[in-house]
Amino acid sequence: GLMAHMSGSLGQWIISLGLIVSVLASYLSWILYSAEVPCTAAQHGAFPRFFAKQNEQGTSTASLTLTSLTVQLCLGLILWTGESYNTLVLVSTSMILVPYFLVGAYLVKVAFEQRCRWRIKAIGLGASVYGLWLIYAAGLNSLALSTLLYIPGLMVFFYSRRKHRQLALQP
Repeated sequence: GLMAHMSGSLGQWIISLGLIVSVLASYLSWILYSAEVPCTAAQHGAFPRFFAKQNEQGTSTASLTLTSLTVQLCLGLILWTGESYNTLVLVSTSMILVPYFLVGAYLVKVAFEQRCRWRIKAIGLGASVYGLWLIYAAGLNSLALSTLLYIPGLMVFFYSRRKHRQLALQP
């Protein structure tokens, strides 16, 4: 509105075009980043091996397909349930809180086991307490939904670990 007021409809078109390019570039980069995670996890044994296979351009097609299907599922859920995009943002934000707390708790464990400086212990304790507070502030419903959504991922993780161990034991 401000640009349209200052420079007329041309300014409004320039801002709209810039916004479209920015959103599309952001969307593309997040899709590519999300597709990289299963591929990397497969290379380290935390995901099934077929996610690590790459085409001649160096892209994991299985990983990109999984990411694209997941995005489409989320968009379908928005359409089907009538909930807004903000609901998905709330769910994804709640899901990151548990790993955030666990990272802080792991820092505390390592810092005390390795007798690190008090400053590192304090950072770990602060991160853990803050993570617990964030989980509490998000509410029980968000925590329960996050736990429910972690189950399929944990099943894939344990399946992959078992398969990688079996392959490692074969002569």
